[in-house]
Amino acid sequence: MPDSAEVRILDPLDVEVSATISSTKLKMQGFEERRLKGRGVFITREQIEQRGAMQLSDLLTNISGVRVRRDDYRQRVGILMGRGAYACEPVLYIDGSPRSALEINDYHPAQVEAMEIYTRVSMSPPGYRSGRCGSVLIWSRETLPAEHAQ
Repeated sequence: MPDSAEVRILDPLDVEVSATISSTKLKMQGFEERRLKGRGVFITREQIEQRGAMQLSDLLTNISGVRVRRDDYRQRVGILMGRGAYACEPVLYIDGSPRSALEINDYHPAQVEAMEIYTRVSMSPPGYRSGRCGSVLIWSRETLPAEHAQ
């Protein structure tokens, strides 16, 4: 072994750091901001898993001001908000885009990161107010578990 250590000076390195935010994190940032305001009902990924829902509509059955109606054969599920003659169908938003042709159960709970439910238009956040009824915001997961991939 040599008695003295040899010191080498290396050429300087240029290091470039790039930070990216996943689309799920970006979506959830808005979700958390709205949740802190305390308007609406918020369902997180953890709650979806805890409830073991087979269909998304199962997550809405105990929310005040929301009525889930199923046809006789449980093939078509509708959501109504409000009471009596004032009940109406909310607008469904998937990742921020309104989807008028979608039914709540077109998405499987495994595909959903979170949900926001606003039972009146006045409760809905700006940008998610449409029609005369409330709104349901569904935020999809970035990746699906293998057992739910198609």
